[in-house]
This record gives sequence, C-alpha cells and structure tokens, in this order.
Amino acid sequence: MFKKFQQSKKVFNKWLQRVLYGQNSLIQVKQELDGLYELKFTEEAFRERKQDPEFDQFKASAHNTLSSLLRSSSVRYTKDELQDIQFACKQEVITPMYYAVEANKKAMSTVKAVMADILSVSVRELERQTGNVKVLGAFFRKTLRLHTKRILQEEQPLRYLIASSYKDANWEVPEQFQ
Repeated sequence: MFKKFQQSKKVFNKWLQRVLYGQNSLIQVKQELDGLYELKFTEEAFRERKQDPEFDQFKASAHNTLSSLLRSSSVRYTKDELQDIQFACKQEVITPMYYAVEANKKAMSTVKAVMADILSVSVRELERQTGNVKVLGAFFRKTLRLHTKRILQEEQPLRYLIASSYKDANWEVPEQFQ
C-alpha cells in the first residue's frame, strides 16, 4: 500500500511539474520548498483571450470523432473520464497540431486525416487494454503520445512542417513532433 502511495505521489509530482513549469502555463511557481509551492498567475492569465472560430471548429471536429470512436468501442467510461480523455486529446494532439499548421491551409486537411488515424489507433489500444487500465485519461494521454510519435514518423513532411512551425515561433517542439 505504501509503494502504491509513493508511486501515486511521484506521478502527481511529475504532472504538477509539467503543468507549473510548462512554457505556456498561466501559473508560475513563485517559490518551492520541500514539495510545497507558492504560486502566482502570469500576466497572460489576466488578458482577455480572443476567440478563434477555426480552432473551435477544429476542436469540435476532433471531439466528435473521438466521441464517435469511443461510443462504437467496448470501452466503458464515465462523464468525468470522457472529459479527461477529451482534455488529454486537446493538450496532446489538437492544440499542438492546429497552431503548428494554422497558417498553412493546405496542410490542414492532412492534419485532420492524420489526427483521425491517431485517435482511431489510440481508442483501439484503449479498448484492447481496458481491463488493465485504472485511470482512462492518463492511459489515453500516454497512448496518444506514443501513437502520435509513431504515425508522424511515417508522415515525415507533416512532422517537419510542425517542428519548423514551432521553431519559427521560438516555441519548444513537443516530444511527439521531434
């Protein structure tokens, strides 16, 4: 039981590090002392964000595809688990891919097709492993990363386009697109 607690604590701390020390995070660590954090909001958190209807449409399309794939699978999930899965999808695939190719409209159709492949393969993997999985959202996030990286190895031109877009904007290239 103690080992499980230690593992859970380690996983939580890694997640917290990703959230707090991420480049686009709206929360910054003001001070850290023995696992306790003093946090502050960045200036970006207080700025009004403009709506991007194309991104909203892209995200809705991906969520509809994901929901359809999950409904047709044998995976049993709660509403909260679905939200976790959708959030993982948004963070790992939708947002990074959209902003990398938003300027290149010709690449958008390729991105949509590749994203549908990634989601399909990831849901099939989730379905295959569903008996062994305790936390669907976390497993789906891990699966998304692996399949995104694997599929983009085959789609070299798209991977190069995404990576160069990140480099041009002086952003850190996510691991799955390197």
